[in-house]
Amino acid sequence: MPIDERSDALLSRANFAKMGKGKKGGKKKGAEEGKEADADGVGDVPVVVEESATTKRHRENIKNAFLLFDKEGEERVVQEDVRTVMRYLGQFPSDEEVEENILPTMQSDEPDAYVTLEKFEPRMLEIIEHNLYPAEAYDVLISAFRAVDTENVGYVEVEYFKELLKQMGTHPFKQKELESFLNVSQDISSGRIYYEDYASLCISQLDDRLAELTSVSTPIS
Repeated sequence: MPIDERSDALLSRANFAKMGKGKKGGKKKGAEEGKEADADGVGDVPVVVEESATTKRHRENIKNAFLLFDKEGEERVVQEDVRTVMRYLGQFPSDEEVEENILPTMQSDEPDAYVTLEKFEPRMLEIIEHNLYPAEAYDVLISAFRAVDTENVGYVEVEYFKELLKQMGTHPFKQKELESFLNVSQDISSGRIYYEDYASLCISQLDDRLAELTSVSTPIS
């Protein structure tokens, strides 16, 4: 091969190698810049999870119920009202469950006599969405009476309640049904229905009836 041709070949190889080093260096530099960008958090795309319509409705209901019991207008209620707010929202924990499992998760870093909406809402949302404290028959019955007992005195007047039962919905009480109900529920001497006593009586009779139906009779030998 002539000298000129060999010189050209060597120059071409040298240039090719030089270009290759430049490309490798560029990749390395780009990777390093990418790492720096990741370390700085630049370029990260936040993941936004949109709440469902049901969750939004639950949040709104929780806030509205809470504010009904917020007597001072400061988005807080006394601890004693927490169970009442929960019952209003359709959850029925016992006093023991409220004291031991619920209130501790709703208290601020420095516990006091109040529970704020900020602490109440997320815990209550979890309870509602998982239906952790569903209503029992007694609770449903008491809640129905309390909706009428607007002054929270523990009873309703018989005459007032009779009028409600005669007019309720599309299936008002008939006279015989009304008489049967009042024979069991009303306190004759006061003309009132003490609904907690009535509810306890109903549940007791229901339990007795269920026990009869589920009992296994022993055959006579």
